[in-house]
Amino acid sequence: MSGVYDHLVHTVHGSALCQTVTYCHRSCACHSAHSAWLLGKICAMIDRSVPAEVREFLFVHVHTYEQLETLILLQEHPDRSWTAENAGDALQLSAGAAAEALRELSDSQVLEQVATSPLSYRLSRDDVKRSVRSIADLYKDNRLWVMRLMNANAIERVRTGAMRAFADAFVIGGKKNG
Repeated sequence: MSGVYDHLVHTVHGSALCQTVTYCHRSCACHSAHSAWLLGKICAMIDRSVPAEVREFLFVHVHTYEQLETLILLQEHPDRSWTAENAGDALQLSAGAAAEALRELSDSQVLEQVATSPLSYRLSRDDVKRSVRSIADLYKDNRLWVMRLMNANAIERVRTGAMRAFADAFVIGGKKNG
């Protein structure tokens, strides 16, 4: 061996979660298989380390990265109400994208509307504030894992929607089109 090794150490919230070392030369044919296997094991361990309420909150309420960034921004400034223009400027988003994120989060009762002219919002309840604080801490420590959870959630929502559509196609005695 030439001394080229793969070392994979991952930390969550500052504490060592797992330290695994594979001694596999980069030119070895099994290198990618070992890496994929190792990454899968570590991902499973990290998924278990993310609190269930955080995973559920992300699945139910946070569907886009704009929503995630908006929530974290509002959590960082709890005494301020935010308009689409203010949030867009702070996050370097268009006012339209920020307005859509704020509206969708308000529709799911994560945000409360505090003014109507112009529309402005803030985090709604204490349980929401705690969940968003946990997500912000996790996101600060490891953005990649939060993005991975959001991608997995998006895939699960697509699968669930497809299963429902397929099941609905076989409803007997349902309303006929035409």
